[in-house]
Order: sequence, then C-alpha cells, then structure tokens
Amino acid sequence: MSIIRTNITSSPTETPLIALGDEFTGNGGRIKKISIANFSDHADGATVNLFLEDASDVDFYIIKNVNIPKGTTLVLTDNIAFDSTLYGLKLYNTGTSPALTVTIS
Repeated sequence: MSIIRTNITSSPTETPLIALGDEFTGNGGRIKKISIANFSDHADGATVNLFLEDASDVDFYIIKNVNIPKGTTLVLTDNIAFDSTLYGLKLYNTGTSPALTVTIS
C-alpha cells in the first residue's frame, strides 16, 4: 500500500498533494483516508481547504475554510476517491506558524 505524507510549515500556501496525472497506487488506486494533523503550538489553529483542481484550474472543494485546532487531527474517510488523470489534489492553508502533516492512504 502506498502512503503519501506531506509536512506543511508555511502559510498562506497551496500545496499539491497528488498532481494532475500522477497515479496513486495505494489501495488499488483508491484513496481510503486523508488525515490532516495540526501539530502547531499556535492557539489559533490552522484553516484549510482541501480541493480537486482540473486542467482548467477550476477548483472542486472537499472541505473549505475548516479550522483545525492545535493538537488535533481531521480524518476524512467518505467520498474522497477521484480520477487523478482528470484532477489534482491540493491543500491550501492559512494560520500563524502552521505545522501540518497530511497523510493519504
């Protein structure tokens, strides 16, 4: 099983997680779970958008403007599969002193 892990420590920033055209090989090409952990010490937490983007730069949001408090993890397990030949998966975050780990399995 393939797992993608990405650490994000700058803000505001847009981070490609799975690029358009990349093949995710875990779980037969299907995403089972996405977790976003906020290990920052800043009290405001982190605000994140997780979205698909097509070749025309049109965004399709999975979550938008979700605040993840410090020391917590958001886990997504429902309706997150997509065709990576048509879409890329990206995360945009804002917040003071962000410290996020995104794990895709």
